[in-house]
Amino acid sequence: SPLKSLWKKTDARQRIAREVFDAIVLQEDLPETTVESFQEYAGRFHEHIKASGSGARTVLLMTWPYRRLGWIWTDGIAEEHWKAAARLGVEVAPAALAWQRVEAIRPDIRLYDDDEEHPSVCGTYLAACVVFATLW
Repeated sequence: SPLKSLWKKTDARQRIAREVFDAIVLQEDLPETTVESFQEYAGRFHEHIKASGSGARTVLLMTWPYRRLGWIWTDGIAEEHWKAAARLGVEVAPAALAWQRVEAIRPDIRLYDDDEEHPSVCGTYLAACVVFATLW
């Protein structure tokens, strides 16, 4: 779900306020939403995380483009994540850049599932490795 939906339609804010986390990883569904919405709600969530007093780190998970949509590609997704990270003072888990590299050097590894949007098992593993490396 886009961060806007998580902000408005779930109990995510309440959970952040009442539970203890070391890090909170925010994943925007950027190809399905807008850059403006991403920037706004990443900021809202980060401010809420800081206000919770838990000391949790905010991490932005940079995900891959959706081939079926084609309006934003890896370079644009990366640019928006780096902008948000610099503005907010947070970290980025650059899974999209890892995908781009794997696709360039090992095109035989299938990162997308059949819908060309969600990750395959290999894509999921790669994204998890990037998140792990970012957090630790």
